[in-house]
Amino acid sequence: MMTRKKRRTLIVVIIAVILLIIAVVCILLYINTDMFKSSQTLFLKYAGKGIENLGTITQVISNEYDEQLETNPYTSNTQIKVNYIENLGTTAESTENSINSLQLTIDGQTNKQEQYDYKNIKLLKDNNQEMRVEYIQENNNYGLRFSDLFNQFAMIENSNLKNLYKNMGYTDEEVANIPDSISINENLFNDINFSSEEIETLKEKYLNVITQNISKDNFSKLSNQNITINNQSYIADGYALTLTKEQLNNMYVNLLETLKQDEIILGKIDNLQNKINTINLYQQNSTINIKDEFVNSINQKIQEINQSNIGSDQTQITAYEMDGQTAKIAIKTAEYEIDFDSLGNNGFLQLSLIKGENTSEIILERNTNETDLTIQTINEEGKPIKITYSQTNKIDNKNETKNYSLIYEDDEQRVNASIVQNISIVQNLENKVSTNEENAVTLNNLEQGQLQQITNNIKTALNNKLETVRQDINISDINNMLINIGLIRDESVLESTVVTETEKNRYNSKYELLQGENLKSEDISRIVDTIKSNLVNLEVVSSQELKLKIDRHEGNEEMAKVLNDFLEDNSNQEYNLKVEYGDDGLVSALILTMVEKN
Repeated sequence: MMTRKKRRTLIVVIIAVILLIIAVVCILLYINTDMFKSSQTLFLKYAGKGIENLGTITQVISNEYDEQLETNPYTSNTQIKVNYIENLGTTAESTENSINSLQLTIDGQTNKQEQYDYKNIKLLKDNNQEMRVEYIQENNNYGLRFSDLFNQFAMIENSNLKNLYKNMGYTDEEVANIPDSISINENLFNDINFSSEEIETLKEKYLNVITQNISKDNFSKLSNQNITINNQSYIADGYALTLTKEQLNNMYVNLLETLKQDEIILGKIDNLQNKINTINLYQQNSTINIKDEFVNSINQKIQEINQSNIGSDQTQITAYEMDGQTAKIAIKTAEYEIDFDSLGNNGFLQLSLIKGENTSEIILERNTNETDLTIQTINEEGKPIKITYSQTNKIDNKNETKNYSLIYEDDEQRVNASIVQNISIVQNLENKVSTNEENAVTLNNLEQGQLQQITNNIKTALNNKLETVRQDINISDINNMLINIGLIRDESVLESTVVTETEKNRYNSKYELLQGENLKSEDISRIVDTIKSNLVNLEVVSSQELKLKIDRHEGNEEMAKVLNDFLEDNSNQEYNLKVEYGDDGLVSALILTMVEKN
């Protein structure tokens, strides 16, 4: 029979074992689960995972096919087209422009193992060749052939370039800025890229800066939250960090102070500076010091923050977790909202930014084989703009098809640029283009007189050819499109009293296309919406006729509203519309005449 002392000892042992088991279980639970961890710890954990996911959204997705392109010869065909629609959504909507008849094709042969690359580039108009340029690389030799003009490639050996440029007539001062050879390889910026160890070091350093500047009281847990990812609803736990404007700005300042002294970052800047100095694109006395510019810009930003560090606005950053993985990071401020969604099991990533109320929105989505970017914003004139970019790739055995699409759209026009590229891995390059003494001349081997004569002949012939091409493809249409979508500035009629015929025709055509007979009220209303930025006044000519006065520099939306109210009150009426020209030959008014009913 067990004595009382032995029973007591046994009970103590059992309790100790139980406590030990509980302690071990708790330790394992703490290490392997989120149990017992603070909101601060869990926020940093899932925010950190979210940052890692965010880093992958801009990475180039590499696959087995891409790796095969490094070691196997392949052919490629690329087709580039642009479709331009003017006066979008009006009765004058038109695709009649020279842009839509153009196409750029690029046929290629590549063997990276043998340092061989050939491209046959053609500019077509209505499927007729306007211009052809061939590019070739053979080992360390690079060449171009303007096939419409010359039978020979103009080749340059990538060595002793200083002497080549001197023979071409460049001054000693200019030649001093040219390297003897140019490093052309995909590893050019390897010493500027960040290693995985450097990324880990940077992540740890800046997370420490953040945690040192934030109190535990700023963290909170949001249980069983309903979130939406890729149009699907999920239940997740959220870990939030809430900061006042002053707290957030103080953290920004500390991060920036750390950044401007970061040895890893500054080291990368030094490496970039060395690249620029090697290429020496600038005069030595005017070379930009990137490190100084970097530090100065940070100091300026710190000064701006310190001068505006007042306000009660709050910023909330929430990291949402599902099954131990970061599903969403949401940032909400008084001015904007940012969401970053990630579903690791299907490779879905989405980054969205909404600024203000119905003013700007950016959405970037990425799957394994597809990337979509949508930007909606308001331009300087207060008009909505939408830009959409998409990229897809499909691999079928030895073949890959890549599709790129970029669409710009506002209330007046739409531009759709598309690129389709087909790549095929082959056993051998058939009909391989190579250079020889008959079809190529190496410029490095020519005497100064011969070299200058050949380069001058190339320049003269090429300039003449380009002028002919500009006329054939109607380069003014392309310029007008780029002006209309805001890619280049309009330096013509809107800012000058001297108007060329091309500028006059472009300006007038915008209104001449609107002319018509027996137009319904809704048609006229759409036209009014199109011209309201230039509609300045209404003049009653008679009981049957209105003059809509046009100004190149301004508009009056109140006049547009008055006219639209009139059209609504006379919704069954039909109208004739014609233009009226001013003394300068530019459209100055639209004449709106009621059609008499039978």
